[in-house]
Order: sequence, then C-alpha cells, then structure tokens
Amino acid sequence: DQDIRQFIINTDAKTEEQIEKIKSRLLELNFQLSAISRLHEGSGTFIEIKLPKGEVKGCGRPKGASNKTKTTTMDPSSFEIFQRRRKKYNKEEEEEGQTRIS
Repeated sequence: DQDIRQFIINTDAKTEEQIEKIKSRLLELNFQLSAISRLHEGSGTFIEIKLPKGEVKGCGRPKGASNKTKTTTMDPSSFEIFQRRRKKYNKEEEEEGQTRIS
C-alpha cells in the first residue's frame, strides 16, 4: 500500500487544486475503505437486520373496547313480553283442551 499523502506532482495551480480535492475525498473515504477491506478479508462484522414478522395489520377503524357486560342481566321488559305470550299460549291450550273434552 502506497501512502497517498506522499504523492506530489509538479503542475500548475488549477490541477493542484483538483488533486488536493481528490486527495481530501480519498482521505475521507479511508475509513470506509478500511471497513470494506476488513469485511472482504473476513475479519469484519455484519449487523443483522431484523425484518418485521408477518403482515402489519391496522388499516381502518380501531376495534375499540367492548362495552358489553360479561354477565347477563334480567331485562324486565322482555320478561313481561314473554309472560304475555305465555298467557296467550296457555289460553289456547285451555281452549283446545275444552274442545277435546266435549
């Protein structure tokens, strides 16, 4: 490996400026080049990138909290309706029973 800093060219000022710019860029890349060479040799380390597991769900409206109670409670209005139906059913049975007897 030759040292880039020791390389000197006798030319005009414009080309010397360009050479200095190129030299400064190469010196900035020196760290990256050494990292690449270490990876190429096998002594460098890779960072494992973890990809997301499965498809990300979440489009649309949120589900929200369930406002339903876990236990069933008695609704008196439904019992009243059921009792009315039962009375009607009992009357029909009584009428059928009377028609059978006679």
